[in-house]
Amino acid sequence: MMKKITFSILFFPLFLFSQTFTNSLVVPANTWNGTLIKTITVSGLVNPLSSSLLVLRQVNLHLGRQLDGTYSYSRYTVTLTSPEGTTITIVSGHPNPVSFPNASYKEINTKFRDNSNLRTPAASGDSYGEPWHIGYYRTPDSFSNFNGENPNGDWTLTIAENSSSNGARFNNVELIFGTPFQINNQTSNTSYDACSTPLCISSNEVTIATNNGFSSQASDMFNTNTSGGCSWNGAQNNSSWFRFTPTSSNVKITISGISGNLQILAVSPGADNNICTPADNVVLTGGCPASAINDTYFSPQYLNGSTINNQLNLSGLTIGQEYFFIVDGTGGSISPFYIEMEGANQACNCFVSPPIVNTVPPTCSAASISRIVNYDASLIYTF
Repeated sequence: MMKKITFSILFFPLFLFSQTFTNSLVVPANTWNGTLIKTITVSGLVNPLSSSLLVLRQVNLHLGRQLDGTYSYSRYTVTLTSPEGTTITIVSGHPNPVSFPNASYKEINTKFRDNSNLRTPAASGDSYGEPWHIGYYRTPDSFSNFNGENPNGDWTLTIAENSSSNGARFNNVELIFGTPFQINNQTSNTSYDACSTPLCISSNEVTIATNNGFSSQASDMFNTNTSGGCSWNGAQNNSSWFRFTPTSSNVKITISGISGNLQILAVSPGADNNICTPADNVVLTGGCPASAINDTYFSPQYLNGSTINNQLNLSGLTIGQEYFFIVDGTGGSISPFYIEMEGANQACNCFVSPPIVNTVPPTCSAASISRIVNYDASLIYTF
């Protein structure tokens, strides 16, 4: 008699799983010159890297510190080489820098991702933003160059200094592998132009949004009597509106890739529970980028609008209650921007876990669904 074997397959969002490999062997400042090479050993990953399963998601690089002198990081070219010999550029230095502004700084602590909507630190328009630790920046070359290769083995990070001065302190480099980011591209959608139709976002996806093509409306004017000393110009500008529902009392939002001067605010709808009546709207704790918990650069950077990356570290939220944040084009400025959120639920997630139905959730634009993926627990690798 043949025994019946039953396979039970559970479905989980695979992007929740990732692993970080680090080289944190410190090299003190002024002890190297010309070239510094660091090896990162990777093991236990599925082979090969694949755009549908496992990719290099992020590269973190931390050089310098506030106790040391200043260095011209724009003269550094940083490359990453895979165990199979493929090399990509993380930052490109002088004479054609696509890395850091042409000035001297004490510290950089930067997170790089492969997305064309992000900007290089040099393109951010910020000349004082050390250590560039907020949000994400892009690399000149694509991480997808490594797809199809075996990620296990020794990766090599090479820092080449195009000068005769001694090098900055090396703190660490991190390679983060995981499933591909789910991208919800809303740059061709203008439906979230008004407070009455905010775009719902969650922690399950990166949202690429914009305020391009948006109109100025009376609802764009937030009550100028904002609390907590948050600076907000109160003008009726081309604002984009977003809503989210927290799964904990703390939520973090990072907004990167900004090319126009934007101001950002996170609020609750107040006693009437209507975000479109601004008189009683309340700025959330941490809802103003200029607050000390958000503007953690070594000198103030936000200044009532900014072209640099911003973050909101929200606290005191009620789980399950709906909150809002606004991205406003200061003086009519427009820009795409890259939003990542931690601590918000999936109620409005455009990416539907199996079973997949040939319908689009009512809060999502059909055009916005750039990828829907079936997730199979038999393919999950936990590290």
